[in-house]
Amino acid sequence: MNPAAASLDGARYLLGSALSLLVLAVTVLALCDISLRRGLLRLAPMAACAAVVALVPPSTVQAHFAAAYLTAVGLALAAGLTPGKYSANLLAACGGLALGVTAGLQTATAAETAGTLAAAILPCILGLAVIRAVTHAVRHSAARLGRRIASAWIAAIGILLLALDLVDKRP
Repeated sequence: MNPAAASLDGARYLLGSALSLLVLAVTVLALCDISLRRGLLRLAPMAACAAVVALVPPSTVQAHFAAAYLTAVGLALAAGLTPGKYSANLLAACGGLALGVTAGLQTATAAETAGTLAAAILPCILGLAVIRAVTHAVRHSAARLGRRIASAWIAAIGILLLALDLVDKRP
């Protein structure tokens, strides 16, 4: 398979995975409270950590990481917490790991990984820019409330996924 087709396959797989899109959404919601420039700079550790997942063999712990990430970050954002300068780096790195797991980068080729990362970074850039524009256009408190509600729903989905994983593992 040529590299361009493999890159498109990677991008298509990411955009077709609802869990991957939720990981991107909660990461963008978490990073949108800091300045746009700083939010964009946090996408580099996210992409680097997602690429690292491609080097690690799949395990059962990785399967639960994305749901745990959605739950933890969703609950924190729903509670109104915002990341600081250093915790935003950690959050972006964990988001990258969760993205890599949900996008199936453990079994992807280098070209598929590149396509997946490109397809992940572009919506994040657009999401950060749009949320910043909407926040400035409407009252700041209304936009903040909308982010908290969306985060609560994402946390609920994460809790549901963790519960389903626990039910699957019963003897």
